[in-house]
Amino acid sequence: MTLRKIRMKLITLTLLIILFTYSCVEENPEAKYHKGKIEYQITYLNKDFGDLSPAFLPQKMVLYFNKDYSVNIIEGFMGFFSLNNITYFNSSKCTTYLKVLDKNYVFKGKRNEQMCCFEDMNNMEINQTNDTAVIAGIRCKKAIIKLPETNETFDIYYTDEIGLHDPNATNPYGNIDGVLMDFHLQLSFLKMHFKAINFSNQKTGEKDFSIPKDSREIDRDAMSYVLQRLLD
Repeated sequence: MTLRKIRMKLITLTLLIILFTYSCVEENPEAKYHKGKIEYQITYLNKDFGDLSPAFLPQKMVLYFNKDYSVNIIEGFMGFFSLNNITYFNSSKCTTYLKVLDKNYVFKGKRNEQMCCFEDMNNMEINQTNDTAVIAGIRCKKAIIKLPETNETFDIYYTDEIGLHDPNATNPYGNIDGVLMDFHLQLSFLKMHFKAINFSNQKTGEKDFSIPKDSREIDRDAMSYVLQRLLD
């Protein structure tokens, strides 16, 4: 056997090992679902809303997902605005689309950049537990979160029954390996608690991810400013 043929066989064997290893890493034996829709109920933990009436605030978030990407949709002020965050799992990038009446704005994040316009949870401490719960018909694991900057502590629940690759790459829970089913986020001054209330294993269509062509592309600060003005 010539040296060239030996090298070619070694290269082929190496590629096969890499492909096999990658497929083993990507495959989640616990996963039952790879597409679907989750509805979350939103409650607010604020004691003071200022001049803002809680009745006009979003009461629900809907998450559509498949193996390639997901979009979460929050609507508020009786449908006057819609905030959509689209996460692309393969590139770990997130696009934020904000609709205010007849105005459309879009922000395109970089790789591993967090979605707009939620607050960072810097230096988050995660304490895994052995506790489990069933939420919206899905088996979930419990973790306790501590935020050192505010000394705030709360529980979250997440699931590995939904097989998405790195589902939290663009949100503050990047070190949680599972789809969030019960968790906290802060949007501007609003402290929000999300809890899944319904799950359906439905086919997710392209229409759920479309962004109008007339959308104005702006940067993160500008997007945050527009949203802040809505909440003032």
